[in-house]
Amino acid sequence: MGDYSHLFFTNSKIPPKRGELADASTYLLINRQVPLLWLALFNPNDILTIPSDDGEDCDPYLVKERKQAIVTLDSRETWLLANFENLKPHWILQFKAVLEKTEFLYVWLDTREIGSMIGTGKEWKVTLEKILEIFSNPPNWVVFNKILGDYKGIQSTEPWPYAGASGTDDPMPWESDSDWHIYADNPMRRFAAIHGYHIKYGVSMAEATVAVDEYIANTKRNT
Repeated sequence: MGDYSHLFFTNSKIPPKRGELADASTYLLINRQVPLLWLALFNPNDILTIPSDDGEDCDPYLVKERKQAIVTLDSRETWLLANFENLKPHWILQFKAVLEKTEFLYVWLDTREIGSMIGTGKEWKVTLEKILEIFSNPPNWVVFNKILGDYKGIQSTEPWPYAGASGTDDPMPWESDSDWHIYADNPMRRFAAIHGYHIKYGVSMAEATVAVDEYIANTKRNT
């Protein structure tokens, strides 16, 4: 099913089960990456660990009050632009607008699928703490660069490593209409949308595939 990170919103600090996200919740995801602006919402003390069913491991999430997360992002904006030369100011503004628009109380970052490639939940919690050290003073880049890359090269000029992408058939502000058509024709982008629909709405992958393909077909007919 892929190794995705997910950003979503709830009114509770209890992680939702598959299919329990409210329809009104904005839902973002990205494959094999944890977007920079998502991380910039959080501090290490925002890590919430949920014990596994057998009690031997845990599931680490990042969760924070949405309004406080916006304040944290605001405080880091100048630093982000100074240290990531291909990050565009309007991507930050667009991402922030998405955060401000929702009325849910909490913002969540679920990176467990990414962490499963590293090790146990407990090991990934420690790794998350070290990744977030790029926002410490002075910043520690070692683990961030090792796990997420150094944001160089052609991919660093695209918005998705910074702000992610829509996990449903509704594109985000930084995904222009022309970009959406490119992604829709790209098997990896299509699969990401299908996966996001499957997770958010709790439907089967087959049902999610039908829904996304219908959206793509309708969008093409209307352009």
